[in-house]
Amino acid sequence: MGVDELFAHEIMPAWAPPPRLSLAEWADRYARLSAESSAETGRWRTYPFQRGFMDAITDRNVFAVTVMKSARIGYTKCLNHVIGYHIHQDPCPIMVVQPTIGDAEGYSKDEIAPMLRDTPVLEGLVADPSKRDGGNTVLKKSFPGGQLLLIGADSPRGFRRTTMRLVLFDEVDGYSATAGEEGDQIKLGIRRTDTFWNRKILVG
Repeated sequence: MGVDELFAHEIMPAWAPPPRLSLAEWADRYARLSAESSAETGRWRTYPFQRGFMDAITDRNVFAVTVMKSARIGYTKCLNHVIGYHIHQDPCPIMVVQPTIGDAEGYSKDEIAPMLRDTPVLEGLVADPSKRDGGNTVLKKSFPGGQLLLIGADSPRGFRRTTMRLVLFDEVDGYSATAGEEGDQIKLGIRRTDTFWNRKILVG
């Protein structure tokens, strides 16, 4: 094999970006279910009724996705996959808005931490929690090209001084009427994305 062929077949593929997948494709290929929050562990499989709203989240022509859902449809796991996908495939600043700070802390400990531990392609991408540099706390996690910020809808301070490309609102029926004197939490969250042409809003 000549030098040119070696370069074309062996070296150039190593520089190629990962294949662009839809969210459902990414989840089916890479996502794992953790023992802390799943009756069954191991590889994730997307159900047909999940695929539509999952793939809308990674469709560049869609600005916002609203899901009116029943209980026990795997929505929280799909929310996890949105975060995992963007850490791995499309890094950006991400905000997750839970009803309360306590809910945000619980979601981080029960869902995000096990996902980061059990999903091989995410290994090493998020800052080491053992290092005390603020890169990986319960409510804030840094990774190359972005960060994950988890806040409570009951805390107006969480919406201040942040610029986000991806804002995920979870369990909005549990939000208080307003974020104190700041106003409507969904409007506050969407305002954090104003400077991004490719912003995305998910409301569940």
